[in-house]
Amino acid sequence: MLVCLVNAVGLVAAILLCFSHASAQVSSVLLSANPGNELVVGETLILTCRVITDGSEAPQLAYGIWRDNIRVSTTTQIQGKTHSFLIEDVTTEQSGKYKCVVTLPQGEQRESEDVQVTVEDILLKPTLTVSPTDGRAYSEDTVLLRCGLHQHRGWKYLWYYGSRSAPPLGQIWDGGGGEAVFRLWRSALSDTGRYWCKAGRGSPTFYTEYSDSVYLNITNFFSRVTLSLSPGVVLKQNEPFRITCNAQVSERESLKPENSSRRTQVMFTFFRNGQPLLSSSARSVVTVNQARRCHSGRYSCTVASGRAQLSSPEIHVTTDVADTSLLMVILVGVALVIAVTLAAAFIHELLRRVVPSSMACLTRVMSETAGRESAYRCPAQAEPAAGISPGT
Repeated sequence: MLVCLVNAVGLVAAILLCFSHASAQVSSVLLSANPGNELVVGETLILTCRVITDGSEAPQLAYGIWRDNIRVSTTTQIQGKTHSFLIEDVTTEQSGKYKCVVTLPQGEQRESEDVQVTVEDILLKPTLTVSPTDGRAYSEDTVLLRCGLHQHRGWKYLWYYGSRSAPPLGQIWDGGGGEAVFRLWRSALSDTGRYWCKAGRGSPTFYTEYSDSVYLNITNFFSRVTLSLSPGVVLKQNEPFRITCNAQVSERESLKPENSSRRTQVMFTFFRNGQPLLSSSARSVVTVNQARRCHSGRYSCTVASGRAQLSSPEIHVTTDVADTSLLMVILVGVALVIAVTLAAAFIHELLRRVVPSSMACLTRVMSETAGRESAYRCPAQAEPAAGISPGT
């Protein structure tokens, strides 16, 4: 009885398995070649088979790879909708038309479309170009380093600076045009030197040869900036003065013709104690009509052209107000002395005139009370007092 039950359970499982296989029929087979259909000797070719079923689960399948109608690889039955075949170090003999053949449990087979794979025995060497094309640029400019294989797609490009054994500056996949661009967004003097590039793809990665090197020469747009004051760094109170910013551009820029469209306008900014005096402009000279004490300080200027800029050394400016102040003190002192002298003379004269008259008045009053003889003598005695001499 138990044996019959086990046999019955096995029969049911087999029936269910058959129904599941029937419900997951393979409708089509797809084959893809990676990293691409065109390879060079030494790369690794990965062929991936993928089945499309009309059910959620894939049945047990046997995958096989055929090249030019000759089977080159096969598997036993496995569970899964995809399977990959790896061919390392491909050679030219492995060029041909590949297809994937899938064998179903019932023995039926499904085939993919042919995929042409071409293996070339060539030395891949990318081309490296730089923009500006002459390899000369100014600091803060954007420089483009373009690396390409042109006739080949699907490569990752790497750039190197200074030495081919140095770590790569960057890695960029091509955008479908057979090349990629590495940008030095704001170049600096330290970016001067030799550059290389190479390309790689696949797993494990297969690399091309290094490109020929290009030399990039980065220089400053401005070679020197100085600031000068006229008539000098010691300002006279109330006198005018002029500030001039002198900018010397690089020899390469100065050789451009005046009407060249590539000549760039230079903007000047003046500073005192680190703060801008005026807004930036194309004027290299600032004039002040009257010097004041507040004009003392540290002066400098900055010149800019595009993103390139350079500042002058600071110069210290003072305002000479000492002589004027001393003169004012002297004038005020003299004026005070004159005023005091005049006031003293006026008071002296006033006293000379007023005091004797008062004394004579007082003598007459006294004579009225003292009798006629005193009244007679006092005026006589009073006469000298009425005519006080200079020096009394």
